Amino acid sequence: MNLPMYHTTTRLEEDINKVVDTGEYNVILNSRATDFSTVSTEVKAFLEYVRDNKVTDDFTKSLDKEVVKIKSSTEVRESFMTWEEKLAEVEYYAGKRAKEEAKRELIINTIKNQEKLGNSRQDIIDSVATFLGIDKSDVEKCYDELLIKK
Repeated sequence: MNLPMYHTTTRLEEDINKVVDTGEYNVILNSRATDFSTVSTEVKAFLEYVRDNKVTDDFTKSLDKEVVKIKSSTEVRESFMTWEEKLAEVEYYAGKRAKEEAKRELIINTIKNQEKLGNSRQDIIDSVATFLGIDKSDVEKCYDELLIKK
């Protein structure tokens, strides 16, 4: 909606007109808004600083000073890099797991389709492995999992 500030509430899924007071109060700030007429000059200054690193008042001046200090601190920079590396590692393994799960799902669906045709276990394993260009042991593992579930 291109607003500079949004406020959230918790509502019941069963009745979206019912607001639940959890004691939580959330504000979402949007530094990419173009019209700041609905927020204070202080909030506008902060959002412009976030967006453009533009220093316009005492608060953003002190904020910028702290940012520069943190960026120049070797200890903070190293811990931040460690955090970035850890995040990258988590994202990598999450993506890898997702790919493996998608591959497994594709194998299982292909096996099910072959079963509908009445093919034998070995014919299914051979044809699925050839069709998907994967190792037969991967297909055998999925095939055996399907048998256990049945």
